[in-house]
Amino acid sequence: MDNYLQQAIDMLTKHAWHKFPDEMPTESGWYQCTIAFEINENAIQSYVMDLWWDKDYKKFKDNRRLNVYETYEVYGYSSSSNCGKERKYMDKLCDRTSSVVAWQPMASIYKLSKYEEAAIHAKAREV
Repeated sequence: MDNYLQQAIDMLTKHAWHKFPDEMPTESGWYQCTIAFEINENAIQSYVMDLWWDKDYKKFKDNRRLNVYETYEVYGYSSSSNCGKERKYMDKLCDRTSSVVAWQPMASIYKLSKYEEAAIHAKAREV
């Protein structure tokens, strides 16, 4: 097999979707995930999200959502508190593991050419 064909196969394999939970990431980090859940008995909602895989807990976490709870004091209504509101530190959508059906590594960053870098620097100096 020639080198070009092998590189193409390696690239496709690296960025292929992996069925979850049959295959799990081996390293903690950001992954692109397909989320699917039932809206009603006749409809499934699905979309793609970037989620953080925590290899120690084997969970996909929505770190952006968790960051809101860590940055701000979030309050929600609760029947157990006297005033009806209590501080929340997360919600059920912070852990997205149960709704992940597939995952793949994030795409690599686009490498700027020297010409593109120069154009960006020039544009920044215009302001």
